[in-house]
Amino acid sequence: MPVKAKMIVELEDVRRRLAELGLTIEALLDVLRHYALSLNSQTDDHPSWGRGISPASEAVFALRSRLKTEGWTRQEEKGFALTVHPDGKLAVNIAKGDEGTGDPKVNVETSSEKGICTEAAIGTNQYLLDLPAPEVAGLIQRPTWYLLFRKKINGIHAELSLPVGLVDKHISLWRERIMLPVLPEDGVEVSVGGFDDGGFEVKLSRKK
Repeated sequence: MPVKAKMIVELEDVRRRLAELGLTIEALLDVLRHYALSLNSQTDDHPSWGRGISPASEAVFALRSRLKTEGWTRQEEKGFALTVHPDGKLAVNIAKGDEGTGDPKVNVETSSEKGICTEAAIGTNQYLLDLPAPEVAGLIQRPTWYLLFRKKINGIHAELSLPVGLVDKHISLWRERIMLPVLPEDGVEVSVGGFDDGGFEVKLSRKK
């Protein structure tokens, strides 16, 4: 029987739940701003195969850079790029979602197929949540969350969600979905800098 996802929608509830996970709305919006900057910088002269990969790579970079000053660390194996909580109690990955991203009224799926590392991570999530889980060797005893994002007509929609199942290799079953505020594309120009050991800085200015 499919698991019904718990929805966290109200702003104060979102703040409270993210705090329990060691995160903030502001930190995740910083990541989305950097993703949007990279996405909007793609031109016809960029190779078509890089237009999705490059912004996603920048999102991972921004997530790690933004959180490393708070003790989060990077971990990567076979291209499975994680950002790990200081206490090791959870990890965060990123993925582009479908049109359901950030919409609590409909289900959301990842826009691309996932591989064996994702299957193993979801197997761990199922095991930790006492759900029927496949036999997976070497389960790491921590849940993996996904920061899902998608550009829509009014901005970047996103959510932080805990996956528990795949359908046709797309993540589409969730235990919990935390809705983030929409990052609007309303003429805000994003300038990102400070990606060094001193931390992460995002400066915003109105386009003239």
